[in-house]
Amino acid sequence: RINSYIDIFEPELETEKIFKAKDIIKRELMKSGHVTLSSVVQNYNLTELIAKKAFYELQKENIGKIYNVEGEIVLKRD
Repeated sequence: RINSYIDIFEPELETEKIFKAKDIIKRELMKSGHVTLSSVVQNYNLTELIAKKAFYELQKENIGKIYNVEGEIVLKRD
């Protein structure tokens, strides 16, 4: 019975995950000036999809710019 209601809350949960991921990534950017997708996924137990969405949202907000460096996705502070 509860499972039938899970879909109602799923978009909010994804939004919250992205919000938290953005906070984590912003902190890392302040420390080193750049963050790799793989390091965020490994160190903070995020899914690659959530981390990518956070990267793209941060780029839209002009907080950083996404680069592909030798197959690695990197967000670099502007």
